[in-house]
Amino acid sequence: DCLAEYAAYPWFRAVGIERATLFGAAESANVCALYAATFPDRCERLALFGPYARSVRSETYPFGNSEEELLTWVREMREGWGERSFLTDFARVIDPVIAEDEQLLDWFIWMQRLAASPAAAADFARMAMETYITDILGSIRVPTLILHREARRGEAQYMAERIPAANAIELRGGSQTPYSVDVVEALLSFARGAVAPPVPDS
Repeated sequence: DCLAEYAAYPWFRAVGIERATLFGAAESANVCALYAATFPDRCERLALFGPYARSVRSETYPFGNSEEELLTWVREMREGWGERSFLTDFARVIDPVIAEDEQLLDWFIWMQRLAASPAAAADFARMAMETYITDILGSIRVPTLILHREARRGEAQYMAERIPAANAIELRGGSQTPYSVDVVEALLSFARGAVAPPVPDS
């Protein structure tokens, strides 16, 4: 049985939902994509922000990082996660605005410390490194919206070209988080569209 079956469907049944619009950002986009590919009859739409099909660069996937670079990042997370200096640098990478606002930065650091221990953060980074969804993209048959910034253009286009019903939209700015008005507006417009017909599970 697929992990996605246990991760999502009981929640759907508990609140009386037969089909849902799924939204995932970065690493969580992979889980949503897998669910949509596996259970299309339960997924009305799929929305992804800053997704990537794999982390490790290869001859057929010229994006991401080398395996050596990613292993270095895993080690650095294990050694530095929770430290203010490390998390400040991390904030600058995903959204410079966070690092420029002292109050927002304090909240960000507090949230990251509560979210994971150094070991858990490193394990999560390794999991992301080892997760590939390149082989399932063509199996996603529900309407799909891919939102991305310029920095993730290549990864987004790669996925949009391989998901039959995908539409990629590039948003302005450099933030790699989905917490902005333009993302919300695009998601609401997509979710409020005409009801998509069910896709049979096959």
